[in-house]
Amino acid sequence: MSEITQLRGDVDMIVLTKQSAGSVAKQIASSFAENKIFVVNDAFNEWHKIDKKFHRFVFRYSELTYNILNHVMVPKHTKVHNKELENIKDQLPVLISYDPVVRRMNYKPGDIIDVGGGYYKVVF
Repeated sequence: MSEITQLRGDVDMIVLTKQSAGSVAKQIASSFAENKIFVVNDAFNEWHKIDKKFHRFVFRYSELTYNILNHVMVPKHTKVHNKELENIKDQLPVLISYDPVVRRMNYKPGDIIDVGGGYYKVVF
C-alpha cells in the first residue's frame, strides 16, 4: 500500500506503509524517478535490501520532521571537486550511502565529501 503526495510542482512523495523490506525495495525499483522521494516507517532498517543507488531517495518519516543539518553535533558536509583526491579515492574512509546526512544532501556513491573541514570521506 502506498500513498502519493505532490510536494512542490516537480517532486512527488510516496509514502510506503505496512510493507516488508522486500516489497519496499521492489516498489522503489519499479516506480523510481529522480523527482520522487520514498518515505518509510520509522522501524525500517533493511537498507541492504535496497540498491545503493536508491538510498538517497528513501527517508524514514521521523527524518523529515527535523533538519539534521542544523544539529549542533553534525559537522558541515561539503562535496569536494579535487583531482588529487580523485586519485586516492580508494584509500579514503567511507560514508555509507544510507547515512542520514548523505541522503539529506543527495550525495551519490563515489562522491568525495569534506566532513568538518579537512577530513575527507568517500560515499560508498
